[in-house]
Amino acid sequence: MQFDDDLRRQLDVLAERLDSDRAELMRLAARQLLANPRDLDQAVTEEIYRGDTNRDLRLARNTRRRQSAAADQAASVPAVRRAPSPQGNRSGNGMFYGSMSRQTLPGGAG
Repeated sequence: MQFDDDLRRQLDVLAERLDSDRAELMRLAARQLLANPRDLDQAVTEEIYRGDTNRDLRLARNTRRRQSAAADQAASVPAVRRAPSPQGNRSGNGMFYGSMSRQTLPGGAG
């Protein structure tokens, strides 16, 4: 793995402060990234956004991410279809509209 001079220097300073070495820090970082893959995705995205030369790549990645999120959301929310009521539609005031047959109440009323 290749690191630029500044990154190597920062790792060495941190390793010295923690009484460790660069290799141990890299092992810990790798374990952390594998345990939290979204952190890796975010880090890659941030690195891509830093470079102006990668504008098309950023836009394509953002479009794919939005499409994927929309597809995931659509798949997770089932469409609800209600069967029509055999008694017709009820309005907000308690009245029924639609085809209803007259029913006889017990005791001869109705």
